[in-house]
Amino acid sequence: MPLLYAGETINAYQITLLASQGISHIKVHKAPRVALFASGNELKMHFEQLASYQLYNTNTPTLLSRAKELGCSVEFIGTSEDTLEDLKAHIKSALECDLVITSGGVSVGDADFTKEAFSAFGYKILFDKIDIKPGKPTTFGKIGETLILNLPGNPLAAALNFELFGTSIIRALWGAKAKFTNPIIAKMKIDFSLRGGRRSLIPGNFDGEFFTPCEHFSPGMISPLGYANSFIMIDESCTLLDANSEVKVVSTQFNFSSSEYKSLVSF
Repeated sequence: MPLLYAGETINAYQITLLASQGISHIKVHKAPRVALFASGNELKMHFEQLASYQLYNTNTPTLLSRAKELGCSVEFIGTSEDTLEDLKAHIKSALECDLVITSGGVSVGDADFTKEAFSAFGYKILFDKIDIKPGKPTTFGKIGETLILNLPGNPLAAALNFELFGTSIIRALWGAKAKFTNPIIAKMKIDFSLRGGRRSLIPGNFDGEFFTPCEHFSPGMISPLGYANSFIMIDESCTLLDANSEVKVVSTQFNFSSSEYKSLVSF
């Protein structure tokens, strides 16, 4: 019987198996190379000075950190100006990577040149304009063998849609057999109502048993990302989730430790 199968992730306990048989070398997939850049004349990095009309680029540090947590080799290409020429220059420098992730510039607007710039390189769109709130502008495609994930500019929308799409894309690039996100079955802590009509992503906190939605959140907010450790996706036909109703929770963090002691013993 094989010790390991193709597509399994190597962690400490797989290494235990290998060491028990005196195996010190195996063939593995190379870490995916991910290129990141944002677009927008108004964006500055956190170490730069802001003018009155500018704001800090929070998406790039977020996505860079998450891609590294998922084991990727990450390159930050920079922040592109809202011109076709500068966007093309950033895209050209990123195409040697396995995956290019951008944020901003994919919604409808006079200064949103991202799709036009990618089209100049033979961009093949695989899906465009998703019916999910927040995140409608999210686009996924490829240029040659390089995958392209264009995320919205709003911080919460960008982060949640990265978790929804980007994590599975990266697992697939790793060659992982378990590339699809597996939800955790939980119960709603409180009653939660929402406007139906579109599939919705709701950030919140999962304590191991109950899911509590963030009290206040919108696509452009940042604070929910600091509170939430997970999210749920609600069907477009649903307008009310009752307390104790069953939901499927998607983790955005791997650590489910608690500030309060909880017994680990099952009866």
